Amino acid sequence: MYLACEKSGQYRATKKLKHDGNNTSRITGTKKCGCPFDMRAHRFTTHDEWTLTVICGLHNHPLAEHVEGHSYAGRLSKDEKALLMDMSKSMVRPKEILVTLKQRDALNYERVNNYAWVLATLRDVMDGFVVPTIIVTDRELALMNATQKIFPSGRHLLCRWHISKNVLTKCKKMFETQQKWEKFNHEWNSLVYSSSEIQYDERLKSLLKEFSSYSDAVKYVMDTWLVPYKDKFVAAWTDTCMHCGNVTTNRELRGNVSISALEYLLVESKRSNSIGIDVEACRCVLRHTHGLPCAHEIADYIRQYRPIPLATIHSQWRQLHISTCKKEEETEVSCHAEVELFVNKFNESDRTMWLELLKKLKEIVYPGSTFLVEPEVKPKTRPRDHKKINVSTRRDPCAFELVQSGHDFFSPRDTQITTLASTL
Repeated sequence: MYLACEKSGQYRATKKLKHDGNNTSRITGTKKCGCPFDMRAHRFTTHDEWTLTVICGLHNHPLAEHVEGHSYAGRLSKDEKALLMDMSKSMVRPKEILVTLKQRDALNYERVNNYAWVLATLRDVMDGFVVPTIIVTDRELALMNATQKIFPSGRHLLCRWHISKNVLTKCKKMFETQQKWEKFNHEWNSLVYSSSEIQYDERLKSLLKEFSSYSDAVKYVMDTWLVPYKDKFVAAWTDTCMHCGNVTTNRELRGNVSISALEYLLVESKRSNSIGIDVEACRCVLRHTHGLPCAHEIADYIRQYRPIPLATIHSQWRQLHISTCKKEEETEVSCHAEVELFVNKFNESDRTMWLELLKKLKEIVYPGSTFLVEPEVKPKTRPRDHKKINVSTRRDPCAFELVQSGHDFFSPRDTQITTLASTL
């Protein structure tokens, strides 16, 4: 038996890359550095004893400070190997097997440092002026730990879309009929969108009672999602913070943000017709989560014949960039500097440039006075259904010419003439 260091020997390339007709070695890295450490064990045939011979007991490299990344630390235990074999026989995908092994391994080395570096860099780019209060991620344990480390004051939520996708993938195969699965999926979505903790408890009891015979599906959603993370994706808890509708990492194209805000207000204004100014019936969910006027506020504005004030709209819906959010009364807007630059430019120019600058200034102040003219479109002189007239003077070939040329298509008259010519 030979005992050697994992860095012993040299890297041997098994493939070659062709470049300009010459064989060149592959560009790769290696942990092998020719370490001379070598020990040999020999077993005696007569007795059950071993002898150990040290060929070289020294290393030519310093010892590793951490075992993370080494093959020794990534080895599977006996129980993990058995689990791997069982899941492979059950046709479980390798990706899901890896996730299961990571969740079961308490000593698994998460890549928290990598995520922490990315989040710290993002925080430095923000210059500390804008610190996220709501952070939505997938259930990536390393990312969740790094988020808590870099943004300890932020509220962490889990992506509802990815949770629903995982429940679909995991639980659908546990139901024998499509109708039963659709009912379970409906009950699950109703549970996720519970508007209060009391409603959540009632719907949870209904789900557990209805699907008590499907213990595997119930156990999965309870142990994997509801018990540890319900406050991160169930509406009864997430609707208590202002997330501006961002409850998923699945990005959507929204165009102009202000248009989205108007759509929310339109829905809420229709709801105000039945709620009125009753605060308890309104529950003010849109105000708490989106920073927009809720139903009872809109009803009060309608009662007073007042438009919705711009100050009641959160700054999220009034800007398209990340910047320091200031109050309206603290923001001063002035054009003195720009006007001074314009005057200096005007004084340094000649008469031709004066007229040009004045023309542009007039177009800005009075948009209707623009000198831009819409280009003329040349009308079509020929109608769309016009058919090309054949003006060719070439005559059509006669029947004998068609026969001599071996033409494939004949009319009935041509066929008769061809038969007569063959008879003659």
